Amino acid sequence: MPIKTPKNTYIAEARSRLGMVQKQLAPLIGTSEDTLSHYETGRRQPSKYVLDKVRRLLIDRGLANEPCSPVEEKLLEEFRLLPQSDQERFSGILHSLTETYRKKPKRKSTPG
Repeated sequence: MPIKTPKNTYIAEARSRLGMVQKQLAPLIGTSEDTLSHYETGRRQPSKYVLDKVRRLLIDRGLANEPCSPVEEKLLEEFRLLPQSDQERFSGILHSLTETYRKKPKRKSTPG
């Protein structure tokens, strides 16, 4: 007897948001069309791997946001507390730091 869980609902809703039929989505997440159907109806439960593949598709297509780490969330909270002028200054500083980091040559490891 099928038992529908939030995971099953997530798969079905994600497919709908992606605007795909099962035949289109199944190969993108590494399953067969029959298996995808079983996920959506609750006859099978999707693995973490399958759920991650679906989540990544949603993120890559701009239909979901990448979750933030706790450090990123704290930075964002504090950034939003700054007045607009300080947000602009902070953005400039951050841009300079990341540009400097990108331009640094990567050190080659030497055999120890």
